[in-house]
Amino acid sequence: MHRQLKAALKVKLTGQHWVNELLLVMLGVHTAWREDYECSPAELVYGTTLHLPGEFFEAPRTPVLDQGYLHDL
Repeated sequence: MHRQLKAALKVKLTGQHWVNELLLVMLGVHTAWREDYECSPAELVYGTTLHLPGEFFEAPRTPVLDQGYLHDL
């Protein structure tokens, strides 16, 4: 675990304040897929996957209108 954390922090580190990057790095470590367990560590602990920041927003859905409805309108 420490080796993986150290490698991830080295990649993400942009300045001397590694503590600011720690939350995002830990989120990545906890959501990474493990081949030996066939799940992520978060799934082992919580029983479900974690929602990543980009998954909170969905693309706006445009309703598909029936052509008969448009003709009648």
